[in-house]
Amino acid sequence: MGAAAVIPILRVADAVRSRGFYLGVLEFEEEWEDQFDLWMPRVVALRRGDARLFLTEHDACPPGALVYVVVDDVDRLHARIAAAGLAARWGPGDQPWGMRELEVRDPDGNTLRFAAPVQRDAEPHAGGVHG
Repeated sequence: MGAAAVIPILRVADAVRSRGFYLGVLEFEEEWEDQFDLWMPRVVALRRGDARLFLTEHDACPPGALVYVVVDDVDRLHARIAAAGLAARWGPGDQPWGMRELEVRDPDGNTLRFAAPVQRDAEPHAGGVHG
């Protein structure tokens, strides 16, 4: 029996603030949000294409994850991040394994590495091997 999906759960201090970052800057879409009661932690389900993430305020989830997300265009995402006044941790840059990657941190310190296959017919880009 195979798994239907793997969904990373990222610990956030404020799901409303983090949702704004993921929707407004990183182009995720919200699937649903739940808070069973006012004293319960909030959970937000996000999607970007086929990639899914859960954000949770629940303190049982340890902070500080690294999530690898394959996208169509890393450079377009980088431009969007820069337009929001934010800086990438590194990239975008072509890696020896054939991916163009960009790494960012969310407001809670979780790391997201976005990647797209290197376009072989294009000129090589600088910034490979994480920087």
